[in-house]
Amino acid sequence: MSCPDDNLLAKMQEGTLEDEQLRELHDHFDECRRCAELLMVLGRQLSPVYRTSPAVLSC
Repeated sequence: MSCPDDNLLAKMQEGTLEDEQLRELHDHFDECRRCAELLMVLGRQLSPVYRTSPAVLSC
């Protein structure tokens, strides 16, 4: 998977991704430092409940 575009990241933030898309995105975050850092920045902007979600923490 290439780095996600803004649309895919917005869907992740909204919680509207399909399970398979979310798994692929998490796999990408495990391999791509740039995107992992972006995920941390996005995480700071999300609600406290979402930030502590196991799905987000596993990235």
